[in-house]
Amino acid sequence: MEDLLRDVNKKLQIVHKMDKDLEDIKNSVSFYAEKYQEMIEFKQQAEKKIKSMEQHQIYLEKCNKALEERVIVLEQKEKKKNIEIVGLEKQEKEDLKEVIITLANKLSLDTNEIEEVKRVGQEKVVDNKRKTQPVIIKLRTKSAREQWLKLRKQHNITNDDIYGNKNKHKIYINEDLSKYFRQLFWLAKKELKESYKYIWIQNSKILIKANESEKKIHNIKCEDDVRRLLERRSEKQVS
Repeated sequence: MEDLLRDVNKKLQIVHKMDKDLEDIKNSVSFYAEKYQEMIEFKQQAEKKIKSMEQHQIYLEKCNKALEERVIVLEQKEKKKNIEIVGLEKQEKEDLKEVIITLANKLSLDTNEIEEVKRVGQEKVVDNKRKTQPVIIKLRTKSAREQWLKLRKQHNITNDDIYGNKNKHKIYINEDLSKYFRQLFWLAKKELKESYKYIWIQNSKILIKANESEKKIHNIKCEDDVRRLLERRSEKQVS
């Protein structure tokens, strides 16, 4: 009987230990299940925060783009009374305003409309030849600017006409563009000249047309417009 009781007691101890182990396992499972639920909730909250931050970022990007566009418009608006003279020879100790007055008289323009005259940028050397700085003329009214731009196609003015120095290099009268539009115009000419015959500036707008027969004129406002036209032209060529 004593042996039997000892054997039963041992087995009861084993059962008790198994019950304890099972209880520990149950508690562990409960603990990890609770932690897993917390992790799921944390993940859901994190995803909501990330989504909110992404939406906020999109909003900020839109605001930033709108501000950039506004700055671009304002920068160009500041130049609405300006014109640019390119190719005008630079003289030593020149009286630039008097030179521009001479140019205005050659074009039969009102010299009283000239408010300010200055050379801008730096002199450059291209093909071992010195390229003079362009001249910016600020006029008193926008209508005066339109007169200068209108007459540029009717007259072929050279440096010889201004200085009497037999320099037959032509003087060009252009619209004064902001840095952004100047770079965009350069990019459009570089990338689209093979596909579009006409690329020009009119009223501070970059306009392009494929050829004489095509009626549609495209207005280039940003680099994306250039890329879209390139892709569209490539698709037409393939088809």
